[in-house]
Amino acid sequence: MNIHIEIIYFGSRSDILRKGNFPVNSRRFNEDPDRAAAEVALNWIWEIRREHHVGKIIKVTYNKEHEITDLVMELGHL
Repeated sequence: MNIHIEIIYFGSRSDILRKGNFPVNSRRFNEDPDRAAAEVALNWIWEIRREHHVGKIIKVTYNKEHEITDLVMELGHL
């Protein structure tokens, strides 16, 4: 199963939008879709941070309609 994640964050000089499709554990997603998506998004944010400056996280959504920004910030202590 895949989910579509969009992350908007402040980069070096402007807002940046990154989006992509990512695999997610079906069982975990069925139990708690927001948390499963937030964990996938957080892993991606950490991956992006290894290569680019990631300032403030502005917004994180999955499947275009579910906002999980606060949950991602809480899980990642951002």
